[in-house]
Amino acid sequence: MYKRQKSFSYLKSVFFTLCFTLFLVTKAVAQEPIVTDPQLNQRLMEFQTNFELNPPSVFGAAPTIELKGGSDKVSFVFEQKGRYDFSYGSIQFLPTSPISETRFITKLAINQIDLSGDAIISITKGKNIFDPLNCPSSKLSAVDVSFITQVEFDSQDQLLFQDMKVEFDLAKIMVMVPCLGSSSIAQNLDLNIKKLLEEKLKEELIFRLNEDLQDKKSKGRPGKGVLQITSIGLQDAVKKPDSLVTRTSIDVANTNCTMVTASASSRCGVSSLNDIKAIFADLARIPNQNNLNAFKTALSLFSKDLQGVSQDLSAFGQKTTQKFVDDLNLVILDGQINTLEQENLIASFSNLILAASINNTQLNTIQNSLLTRLNAISGVSTKQLQTDLDRLFSDAQPCLKP
Repeated sequence: MYKRQKSFSYLKSVFFTLCFTLFLVTKAVAQEPIVTDPQLNQRLMEFQTNFELNPPSVFGAAPTIELKGGSDKVSFVFEQKGRYDFSYGSIQFLPTSPISETRFITKLAINQIDLSGDAIISITKGKNIFDPLNCPSSKLSAVDVSFITQVEFDSQDQLLFQDMKVEFDLAKIMVMVPCLGSSSIAQNLDLNIKKLLEEKLKEELIFRLNEDLQDKKSKGRPGKGVLQITSIGLQDAVKKPDSLVTRTSIDVANTNCTMVTASASSRCGVSSLNDIKAIFADLARIPNQNNLNAFKTALSLFSKDLQGVSQDLSAFGQKTTQKFVDDLNLVILDGQINTLEQENLIASFSNLILAASINNTQLNTIQNSLLTRLNAISGVSTKQLQTDLDRLFSDAQPCLKP
């Protein structure tokens, strides 16, 4: 009995020693420096820890997704306008090799990017054109997305992004379009098995399709066979490397992941982002003060002014400006800034300020242009907007070119 107790005590002691050693190792790994600049290193470590506890909610207005495809005598056009949502995994800021004073690597894991909204599908079978099919609550999703980029502060303290990569498996793109019935063949099946199932389904549906050609009633709403062929065609269309789903997912990941990195590493990232949120909250209230056409005209002129600023920026800066202009154009279409569009504008404008390497003069030009265009609207007050723009100009100074 005594020997057994001694043995247990010994194992307990070994277990405690092992756990303590692992704790020290884990702690050492967690405190491994990312960069040699102590202030930047501290900001990155704190952001990384806070991200795991409270990842930012990122969503916004997605551009219109248009997909075309078909099979045999059936062709379709799928159009969806709505929103995007992120489901974050984890973020890592890693040192380069050798470790640098101000250069590091961002690795951001995204569990899923959802492009969701109401869709319209126009289906044609031979010479028959069916009534447009309304498809509420459609969703296209890219799964297990990874974002990797190298980030550096140059000699002028500008934030530079290099070798930005967004990667995901095209075969894992999920299609959920309820109006097509069995619209999504199981996504997790082995690809070879899935291909066999699709081929068998096509053979069966082509037989049904030939029977349906004699049915005069098929010109209104498409039959089940046509819907299932459309479903298969849609799944093929989203998995193409150059499809709008792929390009939109990459664009959304680049924009928002750049914003996350800029907020984490920039000396003025947090304060500037809060100022930008206030600015677009001000803008969202303006359409309620006057007619929508005047607001749309003002934003259109502001958008044109931005093109002049963009010409003097780097290639990355020009691309970042264009992304903000594209997001602005979504607002110009209806003259309102809804919650989703507001989040989109915040993300892309934040990148324009923090990541596009603009200077004091360019930011001043952007702010003056926005105020001038909005002040031309009769009865609109821009007092609060000017206050928030002035605060942004002050807070962003450490991150701007002279």
